[in-house]
Amino acid sequence: MQEPGSTKPTEELAACARCGATHGVSTPCAAPGLTLAFGAAPAPPSERAELAASPPDPLIGSRVGSFHVVRLLGRGGMGTVYLAEHPVIGSKVAVKFLHDSMASDPATVARFFDEARAVNLIGHENIVGIYDLSMLPPNRYFFVMEYLEGETLQGLLRAGPVEPGVARDVLLQMCDALQCAHEHGVVHRDLKPENVFLVQRRGKSHFVKLVDFGIAKLRQRGSAAKTQAGFIVGTPEYMAPEQCEDGVIDARTDVYALGAMAFELATGRLPFQGKTVTQLLLAHLKEPPPAPSSLAPVPEALEAAILRALEKDRERRFPRVEELVNALAATVGLPGIAPRAGTIIAHAAAPVPVATGVPQRPATPQPASAPHAATTAGVAPAPPPRERTD
Repeated sequence: MQEPGSTKPTEELAACARCGATHGVSTPCAAPGLTLAFGAAPAPPSERAELAASPPDPLIGSRVGSFHVVRLLGRGGMGTVYLAEHPVIGSKVAVKFLHDSMASDPATVARFFDEARAVNLIGHENIVGIYDLSMLPPNRYFFVMEYLEGETLQGLLRAGPVEPGVARDVLLQMCDALQCAHEHGVVHRDLKPENVFLVQRRGKSHFVKLVDFGIAKLRQRGSAAKTQAGFIVGTPEYMAPEQCEDGVIDARTDVYALGAMAFELATGRLPFQGKTVTQLLLAHLKEPPPAPSSLAPVPEALEAAILRALEKDRERRFPRVEELVNALAATVGLPGIAPRAGTIIAHAAAPVPVATGVPQRPATPQPASAPHAATTAGVAPAPPPRERTD
């Protein structure tokens, strides 16, 4: 379609399934992709509207172990995240509190602590560190994690085309972290660019930290993984077909999400687009993804790897992340990797003893081992001041 007297075609406008606003159908949405929970209960109200309407926060200025809560960073599906500082040595941590409205449900409390348990179980340098968990009276459950300074992968994508070498390096770091997670029986289930944090470390400006294991599945705890039957969770743009229809979740679910992000890094757009959540879910279930090479100059081997990761039938996907890594490495002539036998990089902090119940008394955070870093663990951004975008 073209306007009279114009030499440029007019882009079709439509309501965005992510933010609700109207913009061009091929224009990337700048709003964060929120994790939705639907099927057994309605999705939560807009986090942004909730933040804007919030009264003065009683947690600001409170003490959590040796740290003082300084300000709100943002909110996610299960928790609210704050910046906290040590008053003497100035070290910073992020503190994630379970939403007050969820604290009366023992199953939800257990799921909240499962995030800490999952991260502590994996112990990988590309996964955000969690140092402590406890409760403020009467029922403000929280855990303390490292504070990361940088940007999310979503922020990098919004800035324009991602240089192929950077995209490949980010993907390989994500794969290494997820391979380790899967070896320990943990499936993330909510991989998306907002949950991939990029920091400066070891001479890299795009050192990956995976965040927000809040809905991770712990396989050793049973197939239900504390998710009610019929209750579907995830971010629609990146959900595998088995998530869309409440199917069996395993490592191949994360492989699919990695394929969706690889597609986005290679082409600048998502593999599936829709005006509503329902349309997105149906696309994951029924529609074949377009060939990446039809949208951008993508090498044949890379295209084959992306499309195999995005197979509807999980039996046709890469069964393990290491096989996806080998396929990605082959696209640029890098050596592949063999299956690992538990090569784990442990965090400096002591292991966090996580039980399904409530800790008997507050534990003391580990300020000496908490890096000077910052995360909202995949939550929607709070109003200014902002040090980074999530």
